Amino acid sequence: MWGAVQRAELIPLANQLCPKRQQGPSPGTYLALAAVNRAMQPVSKRGFWEWISGTALVRAVAELSAEALSSQRFWDHLVGWETEKIHALWKGLLERAVQREGIDLSRLCYDGTNFYTFIDTFNVQNHLAQRGKNKQGRANLRQVSYALVCAAHGQWPLYYEVYEGHRNDSRQFGEMLGRFATFYAGWLRPSAAAANHPGV
Repeated sequence: MWGAVQRAELIPLANQLCPKRQQGPSPGTYLALAAVNRAMQPVSKRGFWEWISGTALVRAVAELSAEALSSQRFWDHLVGWETEKIHALWKGLLERAVQREGIDLSRLCYDGTNFYTFIDTFNVQNHLAQRGKNKQGRANLRQVSYALVCAAHGQWPLYYEVYEGHRNDSRQFGEMLGRFATFYAGWLRPSAAAANHPGV
């Protein structure tokens, strides 16, 4: 997993978007460590040092310590990740992956799904979780909907949106298609476009 992080150039790209604080690992390193943990054995930030101490990462990554990986240090370094920076990071990772892996973009797949939550009915601060037609038959619970565009070959994720649980899928598809087209045109290099879409 750490090798995949390095091939993806996640850390240097993230550090360009979110400059390093004065102490401890860089924001990109914190983000990468959190991603590897989520993929392997998700734990709370409170249990992060105990988890990482039993892996090879404790020797592979400089400046790791119980203090550096405390909950407060994580939030100190990740608080600067506004939505715009996250989108820019995703675009950068995708562009590199398309070039490096030769991802075929000539055919794409779209899928929309939802998942129920146990968010309280009277929680008015959460606008995403709403009651709707739930695929698990739990219409009594508030749900969140999620849409994903992938490359048909290899199922590489290209674009995603999270939206309100009561929003109709057909309505969301039409709106998302326009946003995806803008996103797609904005990050795809002309050389990749020509190779994958000779008629464009």
